[in-house]
Amino acid sequence: MRVLYLDLINSGISGDMFLASLLGLVPDYNVILRKLETLKEYLSGVLKLEINLVKVEYLELN
Repeated sequence: MRVLYLDLINSGISGDMFLASLLGLVPDYNVILRKLETLKEYLSGVLKLEINLVKVEYLELN
């Protein structure tokens, strides 16, 4: 088994930015999403884990 540990808090990247980067690396992002949904098994007290994605091609901020 290989483990990748990333300290997102001290690296300056937000969790959503990191997740978006991971999803962009794989041809089928549903594989990663299914793995993430299993996290609730390891978190005590968590009954539901919901992940919502919105694909944004272009976003203009004023």
